[in-house]
Amino acid sequence: RGWNYIDRLNFWINKYNPGKFTFRNAGVGGDFARRTAERMYFAVSGKGKAYRQNMYDGLFKEKYDIVFIFLGQNDTRCWRREEFAKQETPPELQRKYLAEILKYVKGHSQAKVVLISPSPSYEQLFIDRDKKMAPGQDMVMYGKKEFVDLYDAENRKFCRENNLDYIDILSAMRQYPDIKALYVPDGVHLSAEGGRLIAGRILQYFA
Repeated sequence: RGWNYIDRLNFWINKYNPGKFTFRNAGVGGDFARRTAERMYFAVSGKGKAYRQNMYDGLFKEKYDIVFIFLGQNDTRCWRREEFAKQETPPELQRKYLAEILKYVKGHSQAKVVLISPSPSYEQLFIDRDKKMAPGQDMVMYGKKEFVDLYDAENRKFCRENNLDYIDILSAMRQYPDIKALYVPDGVHLSAEGGRLIAGRILQYFA
């Protein structure tokens, strides 16, 4: 905390626009689209609960101007036991859950909804790890280009169909001179530098 992209964004945007912006970070570690849709359903219906339901407590009690939806890194993960042939959330389910999320947000808020592209992760780390592993050993891969690109394409199509803005961090991260530096050693979670880059892209969107 204090160094993630939302805290950085909060700092910089309020530095030059004091008192005009507040942020709520409702991001849940390890999340994917299904969990987000389920948690949002339970938040508005009060019936049952999903993984870490408390993160959405009082979610729509505040009057938001903008809601950012940033998913995809976990949705595009795949497993060695399946020869990395299938992602967590295939396109048809991605669209289903995004539609549910948008319905809940629009039904309980007047906020503008903005999607953020998936992060690419540090794919090479997992490719190298796979080569060193013995047959039969399992691992999860993040950032498989084929699945990340597919998720990004579906996001863009969903935005076009629903007239939503889209922030492309994927291209910026892939074009960064040292993509490895954008992540901590696990190749998935953002480093301070990765957080700075994403905060910068969202600041550019506001600008």
